Amino acid sequence: MVGSPFTPVNIPHDAVLTPDGAFYYVADNDWRLRGFSVAGSGALTPLANSPYWIEPMNVEIDDAGTRLFAADHSDDLIHVLDIDAVTGDLTPALHSPFPTDTNLPGSMLASDGFLYVVNGGPLGLSTTISVYKIDPSDGGLTPVPGSPFFRGIFSMGGGLAIGPSGLDHFLCYKEKAPKFSTTVSLADQFDTGSHLVKKGDLLCTPADKNSEGTLDEETHLESFKIAGPHEKLSGVMAVNQFGALRYDTKKASHLMVPTSKFVTVQPPSRTADGRATPDPPDPNSNVDHYRCVKAKVDKDGPDFVKGGTATVVDQFATRQVEIKKPSKLCVPTDKNGEGIKDPDQHLVCYKVKPDSKTSQDGLLITNQFRTEAEVEVKKEKELCVPSLKSVSCGNDTIDSAAEQCDGVDLGGLNCGFFGFSGGSLVCDSTCQIDTSGCSVCGNNTQDAGEECDGTDDANCPGLCTIECQCLSGREDVTPCSPSVTDTWSFNVTAGQQIVARVDTENVATAAGLWFGGECGSSAETFFSSDHFSCTFPPPFGYGDCAEETHNTAITGTCTLDVASTGLCANNGTGDYGLRVTVDGTLVFPTLTGDDQP
Repeated sequence: MVGSPFTPVNIPHDAVLTPDGAFYYVADNDWRLRGFSVAGSGALTPLANSPYWIEPMNVEIDDAGTRLFAADHSDDLIHVLDIDAVTGDLTPALHSPFPTDTNLPGSMLASDGFLYVVNGGPLGLSTTISVYKIDPSDGGLTPVPGSPFFRGIFSMGGGLAIGPSGLDHFLCYKEKAPKFSTTVSLADQFDTGSHLVKKGDLLCTPADKNSEGTLDEETHLESFKIAGPHEKLSGVMAVNQFGALRYDTKKASHLMVPTSKFVTVQPPSRTADGRATPDPPDPNSNVDHYRCVKAKVDKDGPDFVKGGTATVVDQFATRQVEIKKPSKLCVPTDKNGEGIKDPDQHLVCYKVKPDSKTSQDGLLITNQFRTEAEVEVKKEKELCVPSLKSVSCGNDTIDSAAEQCDGVDLGGLNCGFFGFSGGSLVCDSTCQIDTSGCSVCGNNTQDAGEECDGTDDANCPGLCTIECQCLSGREDVTPCSPSVTDTWSFNVTAGQQIVARVDTENVATAAGLWFGGECGSSAETFFSSDHFSCTFPPPFGYGDCAEETHNTAITGTCTLDVASTGLCANNGTGDYGLRVTVDGTLVFPTLTGDDQP
């Protein structure tokens, strides 16, 4: 079109259009947010106050087109900006910017009152997505419980989308309902066969647990007692917001059927004779049929931690419930050849004790088994929680959405992917990542995998690097030019392996270095060159450059010469750190020669 391309925009890396197509916002490589009004012809005109100086990496707009979210590329922040409906001008929302769960927020998606954010990670990869509840009054962001969520490895720059999958929590009440009995064929991941449906036992309402919201307030579940085949299983792993546990399954117990419901005092529609008639359950909902088997926690796995509580809100009441213990594992099942919508989404049902009992009569429900059946609910009995399941946890291969890892298969992850500086990941018995062996360098506490940490330096007093590794010594080659040399001495025994490394440690005194060693009066020699480009400009630090390995055949004294090469950030001084190990053990050489004027 005439006027295209429109300037000024320097290499745009993200952009977003308001839902009404009136305004267009671009995050570009100058780390500026630029706003444009969009003419009927599609032509762009810069907004009066554009650009906005917030250094955005990614941008997103809410469903209503009233707020823009911008992920800051230099700080762990998300800016929330109100959009003027007339001018398109942006102004910071109350309390903006907001801190994020982890570093460098990436791609974002705003949908149905929530903001989904891909968190940054090493090498442009991420393992987690943070989810925030958006305050409709002021745009405030509040992390939902459990955020950030681990979801494997993916690019932090990749897009996000809300798919059709997703399942609510369900609060199940003991029901009083007309008698019912039939026979159905059920096929699922556990068993296939004919089942006798005995009677209605529970009515389950979609529930908002701990202010997490609900996805589908209309689709309920009626849970019928059943009798049918089930081959007992041991060690089935299921994971949800309450944690990961292994279960031993016992017998088929219930069939949960999608159901619609309303209270007769507030009917949505009436027949010719004036009686209320509930509509059938929405066939396009994401709720499957679920066959439940009785289950108990495997005694050889982790124990269920009792005493947990949750605030649960549904269409009847708000109450606090105590989570007693898991009682049923419910798998999506194919009833009479109708198919399964989402084979990954399961339910684990926990017995609960409410702080006050809720009852409700005059309910009419409709499902595939009943039409306009009048039921009464008397007391909260169970909370059924969306879960993922694996029957193969323990085979050293990640082969289920429920598994973060499996034995030796860590999926390519390491401690760095979770924000740690070192240490070792472990895969626990429920195929979940255990970061207890990871370390946080810089907290002045020597953690697993660290030789020292700041002031916690008993292994090498005063010689701890910013990478939490011990040095053998620190010195300087002053001046850096002309070249000067330091000499260090240490003892060895024939057959031992020497590993030596020299490197500068900070940008102000970075220097190109050379070092050479000899053992037994020049009988053996070894040397290495530490190039200037390896240590300056940053990133740099001890360990950035190559090391020299030498296997000695001599018993006696070795010396190591460290010399400046004349390449310096500051000719006045060139500080360096020396690390020497002999057969893997750190040694502390003596400075026997200091060639400084």
